[in-house]
Amino acid sequence: MLGPMRRAAPPASPGTKLAGDAGLALMVLAISLGTILRMPLLLELPAIFLFLFACATKAYDLLPAAALFTFLYVGSQFLPEIVWALPTAGFILALLFARVVSIPPRAKEQWAFVRAGRIDLASGLLTLVTSLVAAAALILWAFSADQLGAWAAVLRDYQGVPRWFLYGIGVPVFALLNAATEELIFRGVLLEALRTRFPKHLNVCIGLQASAFAAAHYWAGFPNGKLGYLMTFIYACALGYLRIRTRGLLAPFLAHFTADVVIAILLIALVA
Repeated sequence: MLGPMRRAAPPASPGTKLAGDAGLALMVLAISLGTILRMPLLLELPAIFLFLFACATKAYDLLPAAALFTFLYVGSQFLPEIVWALPTAGFILALLFARVVSIPPRAKEQWAFVRAGRIDLASGLLTLVTSLVAAAALILWAFSADQLGAWAAVLRDYQGVPRWFLYGIGVPVFALLNAATEELIFRGVLLEALRTRFPKHLNVCIGLQASAFAAAHYWAGFPNGKLGYLMTFIYACALGYLRIRTRGLLAPFLAHFTADVVIAILLIALVA
């Protein structure tokens, strides 16, 4: 005997959909500009608006991204500083918050991107090339840069830690956590929201998530500055393409993990 059929949610009106599309695009652009210009309100207000809009209109496809960035930018003002001082802790809490508020009926669909995907031969080669090119670019940048970013300052506090511990445990743990959280945020939650809203403009979606990712590294990332922004933007476009091509996060994660291993080794060698 068949159970009761679940009534499908009525489609959003054209005006509501347009407002959601505009709100998402505005939030992503605000992330890029607000981070580079160091304007907190430019970061917070679009994210808060999109979160409230998604809740009010039941735009469940917008909810994870809106909740995540609202937590990142608003939560940073209320949570203890130690949360944001610990590597990736703030990112992990933001992801958990976004998942919790995504409990409505379509939560499973909203997080369907959390899968390995399918890596064929061509995708595997692209992942390898992306990893090698990124590693070479990072090495060249590291030996020519004046500022090595926030992680360099962190490492200076650990100069007494044995090298075997830094290389054997610190490097893989950092690379694993950082690559996983950043891929879930940018190639996962953010790119999924963009892809769902603008399915006919995937190149624009890839570029938008790349601009937000590059902006997040502008001031204190590795690499950083104007050249660092350009390098990170190109790199994030490659990761976004891998995510779309393979329909999963494993390929961009592997490329990102490799880059983070190189970054950690370079920082230890140059700073510690």
